[in-house]
Amino acid sequence: MSTNQSSHPKDCEKFAIDTSNALESQMTNGTSGTLESAELRPRFSVLAAVGMQYSISATPLAVGGYLTFILGVGGSPYFFYCFLVAAFGQMLVCISLAEIAAVYPHASGQVFWTAALSPPEWARFLSYWNGASTTLGWVFANAGTYVFAAQIFLGAIMVRFPDYVAKSYQVFLIAVACGVIGILLNTLLFKIYPAVSKFMVWFINAGTIFIFVALLTRTTPKASARQVFIDVVNETGWSSNGLVFLLGFLPGSVAIACFDTAAHMAEEMDQPDRQVPQVMIGASLLCALSAIPMIITFLFCTTNPYTLLNPIGGQPVYQVLHDAFHSDGLLVVALIIYCVVYISSCPAAIATASRLIWSFVKHGGMPGARWIGEVHPVMQVPLNAILLTVFASCLISLLVFGPSTVLNGVFGAGGICFAFSYGMPIWLLLLRGRSQLPKKRYCNLGKIGVPLNILAVCWQLISVTFLSFPLYRPVTLGNMNWASACGAVGLGIFVVNWFVYSRRNFRPPRQLYVRNLQQTETDA
Repeated sequence: MSTNQSSHPKDCEKFAIDTSNALESQMTNGTSGTLESAELRPRFSVLAAVGMQYSISATPLAVGGYLTFILGVGGSPYFFYCFLVAAFGQMLVCISLAEIAAVYPHASGQVFWTAALSPPEWARFLSYWNGASTTLGWVFANAGTYVFAAQIFLGAIMVRFPDYVAKSYQVFLIAVACGVIGILLNTLLFKIYPAVSKFMVWFINAGTIFIFVALLTRTTPKASARQVFIDVVNETGWSSNGLVFLLGFLPGSVAIACFDTAAHMAEEMDQPDRQVPQVMIGASLLCALSAIPMIITFLFCTTNPYTLLNPIGGQPVYQVLHDAFHSDGLLVVALIIYCVVYISSCPAAIATASRLIWSFVKHGGMPGARWIGEVHPVMQVPLNAILLTVFASCLISLLVFGPSTVLNGVFGAGGICFAFSYGMPIWLLLLRGRSQLPKKRYCNLGKIGVPLNILAVCWQLISVTFLSFPLYRPVTLGNMNWASACGAVGLGIFVVNWFVYSRRNFRPPRQLYVRNLQQTETDA
């Protein structure tokens, strides 16, 4: 459990930033300025942390999974231009959060940011609800990561063996296997995980370059520039092309996300007040900039879009690769790249979610603080939080046995929960004024801070609204967007938890001190 310090301990080192505002706010909230010391050992460099976020998103390759949008949701032009708009909007949110993260580094991420920026009388309540939204978002994201990895793996098998048909129980079992692999890399093999994470940065980029070059050289004929950039195709049933454009933000919004990955690893970085914002902005820019040329390549090399209605292996990107390569060797290499990349996202998602859950629960956000909030003395990881994260995500993965619309609704609900958890600190910063942040901080937006924060909030309102819309009309049970309903059910669980447990036990996180690295190694 956390050790609270009422004064600066000898074995702790304060971040090199002015945190007087945060401490004053905490004193007002009744915590008497007490501080938390870090419990986890610094292990992640900037590149290793970038590798975690990049592994989860894998944006230049993941965008191929949304190519069905070019069939009728605006066609290729909307797919491209919507991604540009969504990437810009997501970067606004990312940069706004990075500035806050530079001031308030903490394993709970936006849960602590919300508490620090809230009016004192609302800090506890708002921090809890941010924690609830963030926890739901990451548990849903973990479940989606396992299921998508399983579908990519089984899809690769179906490409090579056309007579094979994957069963729902096989998707579930492989999803569980992905969770087990993630547990191993987050526990027994965690010493080598930072090196694995660094390797994935190079592997994803090398795989992207391979597919990029192979598609351009092997695809004949290619789509015309008019088809890619001008000809709009609206077969959604919505009469307004403007509305369809707003519906097309989904690929970009999902592919450039998970900005708080590094924030939850704050205790495991040497200088989180500097490194966390570096990773947040750097990894997100890498995702956005590497995806743009790949999107253009996919659009030019999708010469027969209607084959995507029933793609080989159930994966649109596999259909494009199969049609373009005309080579078993090239196709097998591409399949291996996709399988490795998607499976590698599982341990990264588990590491991030487990740190959030570990911190949230030990502050009374859910029952079991003594057990879940424990750090394993040998491995120096929140072992029980890791196991709980995987268990909860595997339970949600059982929805593969139900209608696909419900499963997709759960994953969509994760996006809505993330938008809420990201938005709260930015909204509070605007409402209470940017004077809440100390003048001396590593990431300072200065005069552009207010307009940038306002644009970020506007983008969130637009994206969340239209991410909840069904893509096609007339709306049926088969194409209904269940994201809002699934999110409401999840939040309902936390409503009950608040009245039964957390209203008495939850306390907001406090400003973090991190152990001096040399002292940490001595203690270990």
